[in-house]
Amino acid sequence: MTSKGNKLTADAIQSPEQTIAYLAQLSEIEYEQLREGEAKRLKFRVSVLDNLVADARAKNKSVMTSEQPYGVAVDGGPLLDEITEIINKHMILPKGALPAITLWVVLTYVFNAFKICPKLAIISPEKRCGKSTLLDLLGGLSHKSLLSSNITPSALFRAADLWQPTLLIDEADTFLAGRNDDLIGMINSGRTKRTAVVIRVAGDDLQPKQFSTWSPMAFASIKGLTSTVMDRSISIHLTRRKEHEAVQKTSLDFWDNCIPIRQKLTRWGREHFESLKSQVVEPPTIANDRAMDNWTPLFTIAGVVGGSWPEEVQSASRSAQARWRKCSVLLG
Repeated sequence: MTSKGNKLTADAIQSPEQTIAYLAQLSEIEYEQLREGEAKRLKFRVSVLDNLVADARAKNKSVMTSEQPYGVAVDGGPLLDEITEIINKHMILPKGALPAITLWVVLTYVFNAFKICPKLAIISPEKRCGKSTLLDLLGGLSHKSLLSSNITPSALFRAADLWQPTLLIDEADTFLAGRNDDLIGMINSGRTKRTAVVIRVAGDDLQPKQFSTWSPMAFASIKGLTSTVMDRSISIHLTRRKEHEAVQKTSLDFWDNCIPIRQKLTRWGREHFESLKSQVVEPPTIANDRAMDNWTPLFTIAGVVGGSWPEEVQSASRSAQARWRKCSVLLG
């Protein structure tokens, strides 16, 4: 949707619903400049338009608000065990993948405590390996999840800048396999907090503006993504489950059922945020510096949680590096 000279172009917005959705995204100043003209065009009283836009803004905000923290203190170990049990109930995963996914879910609540936020790359060699199911699970468990089967460069940086959601992108192979350099560049930039910025011309005055790309992102793809995205990711390699391997399907109200877990994660994240910032745990020397940086947030979370989790994340990291070495040999 576009505007020209502070007037909405007729070919861009025509229906009342489209107009209200557009106006709800504007700043107070921009809306004030348009409200009377648009009310007249729609044959609404200005007060009616104000109320409709206010309702639309409330709905937009509610989609991406954090859960209220749980009412009492939360023990990280049992919470991570609970997440593991949920994922394990619905997925057949390769060795080491379950701890990595669980810790990445926690990372979506505390990623601002780190300078690096690795992507989660969910890869399979063929269809029907459970990629969409895993994204659905991540949607119910992660912080401010936003699920889509496609995304444009402008939508990505505006969503990340406005909401800092957990972006969950299905069928990424359909639009990241080719030369989509602009989108790939934005995705890559979002891994490191200091460089997670793009500059675009915005507003009626066409002034350059900074937009943040700092946000957790997970991508599901058949075969691999581009090498630069994979290099910035924790990779989960799925295979089609065998006939004797049974899993439960997620229910229609799965996301709602996960509200208590999201509240617990919110509480735990807030209470341990400073510890995560100050007690960084680096993984043992692995394939390369970037891989070590990718795993550092997961090792740190596991270290703060304690119990068996430091050993779990080490095992997961070793499994991931074994897969990386195998792929390197196959690729020559």
